[in-house]
Amino acid sequence: METLVPSSRGAASTQAPISRIVYGALVRVLGRERAQIVDFYVDSRLAASDPERYERALEGLLGGEGGRLVIRGIKSELGRSGRVECVESESFYGHVKAVESALIRSSNGQ
Repeated sequence: METLVPSSRGAASTQAPISRIVYGALVRVLGRERAQIVDFYVDSRLAASDPERYERALEGLLGGEGGRLVIRGIKSELGRSGRVECVESESFYGHVKAVESALIRSSNGQ
């Protein structure tokens, strides 16, 4: 398991794990082949660095409704992973930030 070390950059130290978590959720929602195609066009690393832009990019690629369904599925998968409490009304940005906080807490041994 990767050890995360908090840095002065804070979120930057958790971006790689967050993008892997989001990509894993994308695979569970769409299946491996479709997730690879979507990730080719909208890199999951964007979810860690700019969640709102990632959400808009998915909506642009998959259409408004399709993108929203995929984001809802990713949020649900993040909740199932036990990393965050899944609140349907919470934004994707809020979910990503909650995962980031959980990763930082776990790296600090809390």
